[in-house]
Amino acid sequence: MRKCDLCHVEIEYGEGYSPEQVRTAVGDGLRPRGLLEELIVASGRSIDRDWVELTLSTPTYWMLCIPCARDMETYLHPRSTRMFYGATVEEAKGAAVSEGIPAESGLVEVQPATEEVVYGYGQDAEGAMISARGKISPDRPFDIGKQEITREGQTGQCEIEGYSFEGACKAWESRAPKFAELYNHSCLVEPKTNFLGTKRTPGRWKIDWRVTFEAKVSYKLPARMTVRYTEPAVTDKVQVATPFDHATEVSAPKPEPRQASVGRDRESERPRQGRSSENPPRD
Repeated sequence: MRKCDLCHVEIEYGEGYSPEQVRTAVGDGLRPRGLLEELIVASGRSIDRDWVELTLSTPTYWMLCIPCARDMETYLHPRSTRMFYGATVEEAKGAAVSEGIPAESGLVEVQPATEEVVYGYGQDAEGAMISARGKISPDRPFDIGKQEITREGQTGQCEIEGYSFEGACKAWESRAPKFAELYNHSCLVEPKTNFLGTKRTPGRWKIDWRVTFEAKVSYKLPARMTVRYTEPAVTDKVQVATPFDHATEVSAPKPEPRQASVGRDRESERPRQGRSSENPPRD
């Protein structure tokens, strides 16, 4: 039992009382892409039907089920989408024409030239600049414009008292510089409570904070024109045919060779006609 090369659904063979019925049954159940390599009809005295087997051993032949065969036009005439760029929309259209795109192509989208800005952050100026440039999408060509550091980095330490670490962090956030972040801390004095639990002594934490560098990168995107068109069918590489268009003619099975009989052949057992040297004619 064969399977579809795309969806791997099992495809059964067809049967009928004549080769034409078999061809119709098989053609309804599967549809190969390309020429049929061989059509074999096996007949026998014990059955009253002809069984057909499609030999598709060559990798260039595809066996498809009906749902996949309906989408065969997608493989024979694929739809392509290409993008063309230019400083203006007119230049993008000129690039499409120079590439030989047919005039009946469908125009999907036209985007004029724009200017974008990205920001990056890092522990130093170089790291912030690398982070900003890494956010530019490489899918489209671009021209980098102005690059600048919009915020200088800072680092500092401070000691904060509190009855818990969460309380000390809230106290630090109220007095911390703008855009500062806590990246390290250590406990200097643990908070304590007396024996009776009536008096509490706050603890002390040392907090290390920092402000990261901020970089700003401006870049320009050229005008983009997206077109969608149908590629012409490639007939010199893939031979396309409907099922059984180029199938070999069905011929009757060849008779099996006769087996040699044991002993002398019946022809040798027959008496020879004519004169014999052992019985000469009488006068």
